Amino acid sequence: MSDRAMGAFLYAASWLLRLLPAAAFGPLAGLLAHCRWITPRDVRLMRRNLAVVLGLPPGSPEARDLEWRCVRHQILAALETVRISFDRERLDVGTTEGFDDLRRLMAEVEGHGRGQVLVTAHLGAWELLAQSTVRAAALPVCAVAKPARSAATSLFVERMRARAGVRVIWSGRASLLRDMLSCLRRRETLIMVVDQRPDQRRGPEVDFLGRRTVFVGGPAALAAKRDCPLIAAFCIREGPFSYRLESEMLRRPGGSRDPVELSQRIAAAIERRVRVQPEQWMWNYRRWNYDAEELAAVGLGRTDSGASGMRNSS
Repeated sequence: MSDRAMGAFLYAASWLLRLLPAAAFGPLAGLLAHCRWITPRDVRLMRRNLAVVLGLPPGSPEARDLEWRCVRHQILAALETVRISFDRERLDVGTTEGFDDLRRLMAEVEGHGRGQVLVTAHLGAWELLAQSTVRAAALPVCAVAKPARSAATSLFVERMRARAGVRVIWSGRASLLRDMLSCLRRRETLIMVVDQRPDQRRGPEVDFLGRRTVFVGGPAALAAKRDCPLIAAFCIREGPFSYRLESEMLRRPGGSRDPVELSQRIAAAIERRVRVQPEQWMWNYRRWNYDAEELAAVGLGRTDSGASGMRNSS
């Protein structure tokens, strides 16, 4: 699909979502999940991660149920996020459970006058977390984001974030580090989604979900360099257009400057939420590398498609 066609499709879909009754979002997400909204490659990665990391035998009722709920959640959270972004009356993030806690935390970190790094994960509704942070903060908010493969998709997402008051810093640019430091020097909040494997596999090694893995090291390095606060926050979906915010302080000025220790704190904060809400995390990432023995032990091979058995088990 060309960029022009993709752009037209996204804007048309956003208008249709604004007209769709809220009660239809759940069935629509279920239908799209049943039609395998994600690619076979995504299903294969999800199946491998659930089997090796969580110990769910591929094809078992437990694995199939969690696969289904993961896919449905991703679709439903995306649909609701678009609707909320273009129809603010659908959800007032200022009334979301946990918002007052986030606002108090933001007031504390902004009081240091050093800028602050906020980390989150592809868990729950991270776009709504950015919107909530804008409402909770007194100073501007910027977010590091990876461009989509389609320029039209990147433009659509950037405009959606701009409506919420979030300024996007695109990764992959030569000016990325300079832009992030400028954000902090202006005492703004820098949001980073950090649960993907780092580019070029460079970063500190930490324990995450029971396995050693290389983690994104940027947030820890920035917090140490600037001696600024490091916080973690998440937006958990509770039900139809209902969310809960969770936030915590990971580092105050004058605290540890060890990038490995700080990265481990970030990984632990994410893991605690994933353990409680596994269906709300994106398991279809190539977070870990598995050898042939590990895959064989759980009944999978390197060429296993993993695409069979996706069904609505609810």
